[in-house]
Amino acid sequence: MSSFRLRSMSALLLVVALCSKPGAVWAGDLEDCNAALPANSEPACTAVINESSRSVDDRLKAYVGRARAYLETARLDQALGDLNTAISINPNLPAAFFWRGQVYRRKGDVDHAIEDLTRAIIQAGGIDRASYLARAQLFTAKGDYARAIADFDKLLSVTPDDKAVQQQRQSAIAIAGSSANEAIAATTPTFFRRSPGRFDTSTPRASPSSQSFMQWLRSGCCRCA
Repeated sequence: MSSFRLRSMSALLLVVALCSKPGAVWAGDLEDCNAALPANSEPACTAVINESSRSVDDRLKAYVGRARAYLETARLDQALGDLNTAISINPNLPAAFFWRGQVYRRKGDVDHAIEDLTRAIIQAGGIDRASYLARAQLFTAKGDYARAIADFDKLLSVTPDDKAVQQQRQSAIAIAGSSANEAIAATTPTFFRRSPGRFDTSTPRASPSSQSFMQWLRSGCCRCA
């Protein structure tokens, strides 16, 4: 056998050995799984999930990563399924609870969203900015302004110059004040609210700007990383 053929066969055997090594073919998939674009991350995450030789930690990250891709493309039930699987494997996974909270938020299930974000906050320890911000927004949308403001204050204790948080805190305070005034007006007899001979029996309503802000909060206004 010529030396050229021998070298060629050796190179071929090396390629086969590398490709058959468990996990080697998926070397970059976990990084791709965390990519920003769902079109790239979804197949990479699926490859990690389906590779039995991967560690449990890798597969958990892949389930969460694929759920994020599903969420970005509005496949909420599939996202929920992946996150439920991740949590069933490891119930102490803050990232899984955070993203499941975001799925519930998109579904309009505010109570379950708040519950999962609270679990993420507890498990993460310290101040998990993304979870606190999302929960504060949902408290505001739900009308629980005291808790919303408390969460905004917690964020500002760490990042006092965060303009976005400052603005959302001020909006929550303003809406809380407006709601309180409307509640007072709604329970005040009409003859105290109008001049004699003119009675107002209409139901006070939130201003259009307040209604738009609340809808913005419920629908997942901000993209959290």
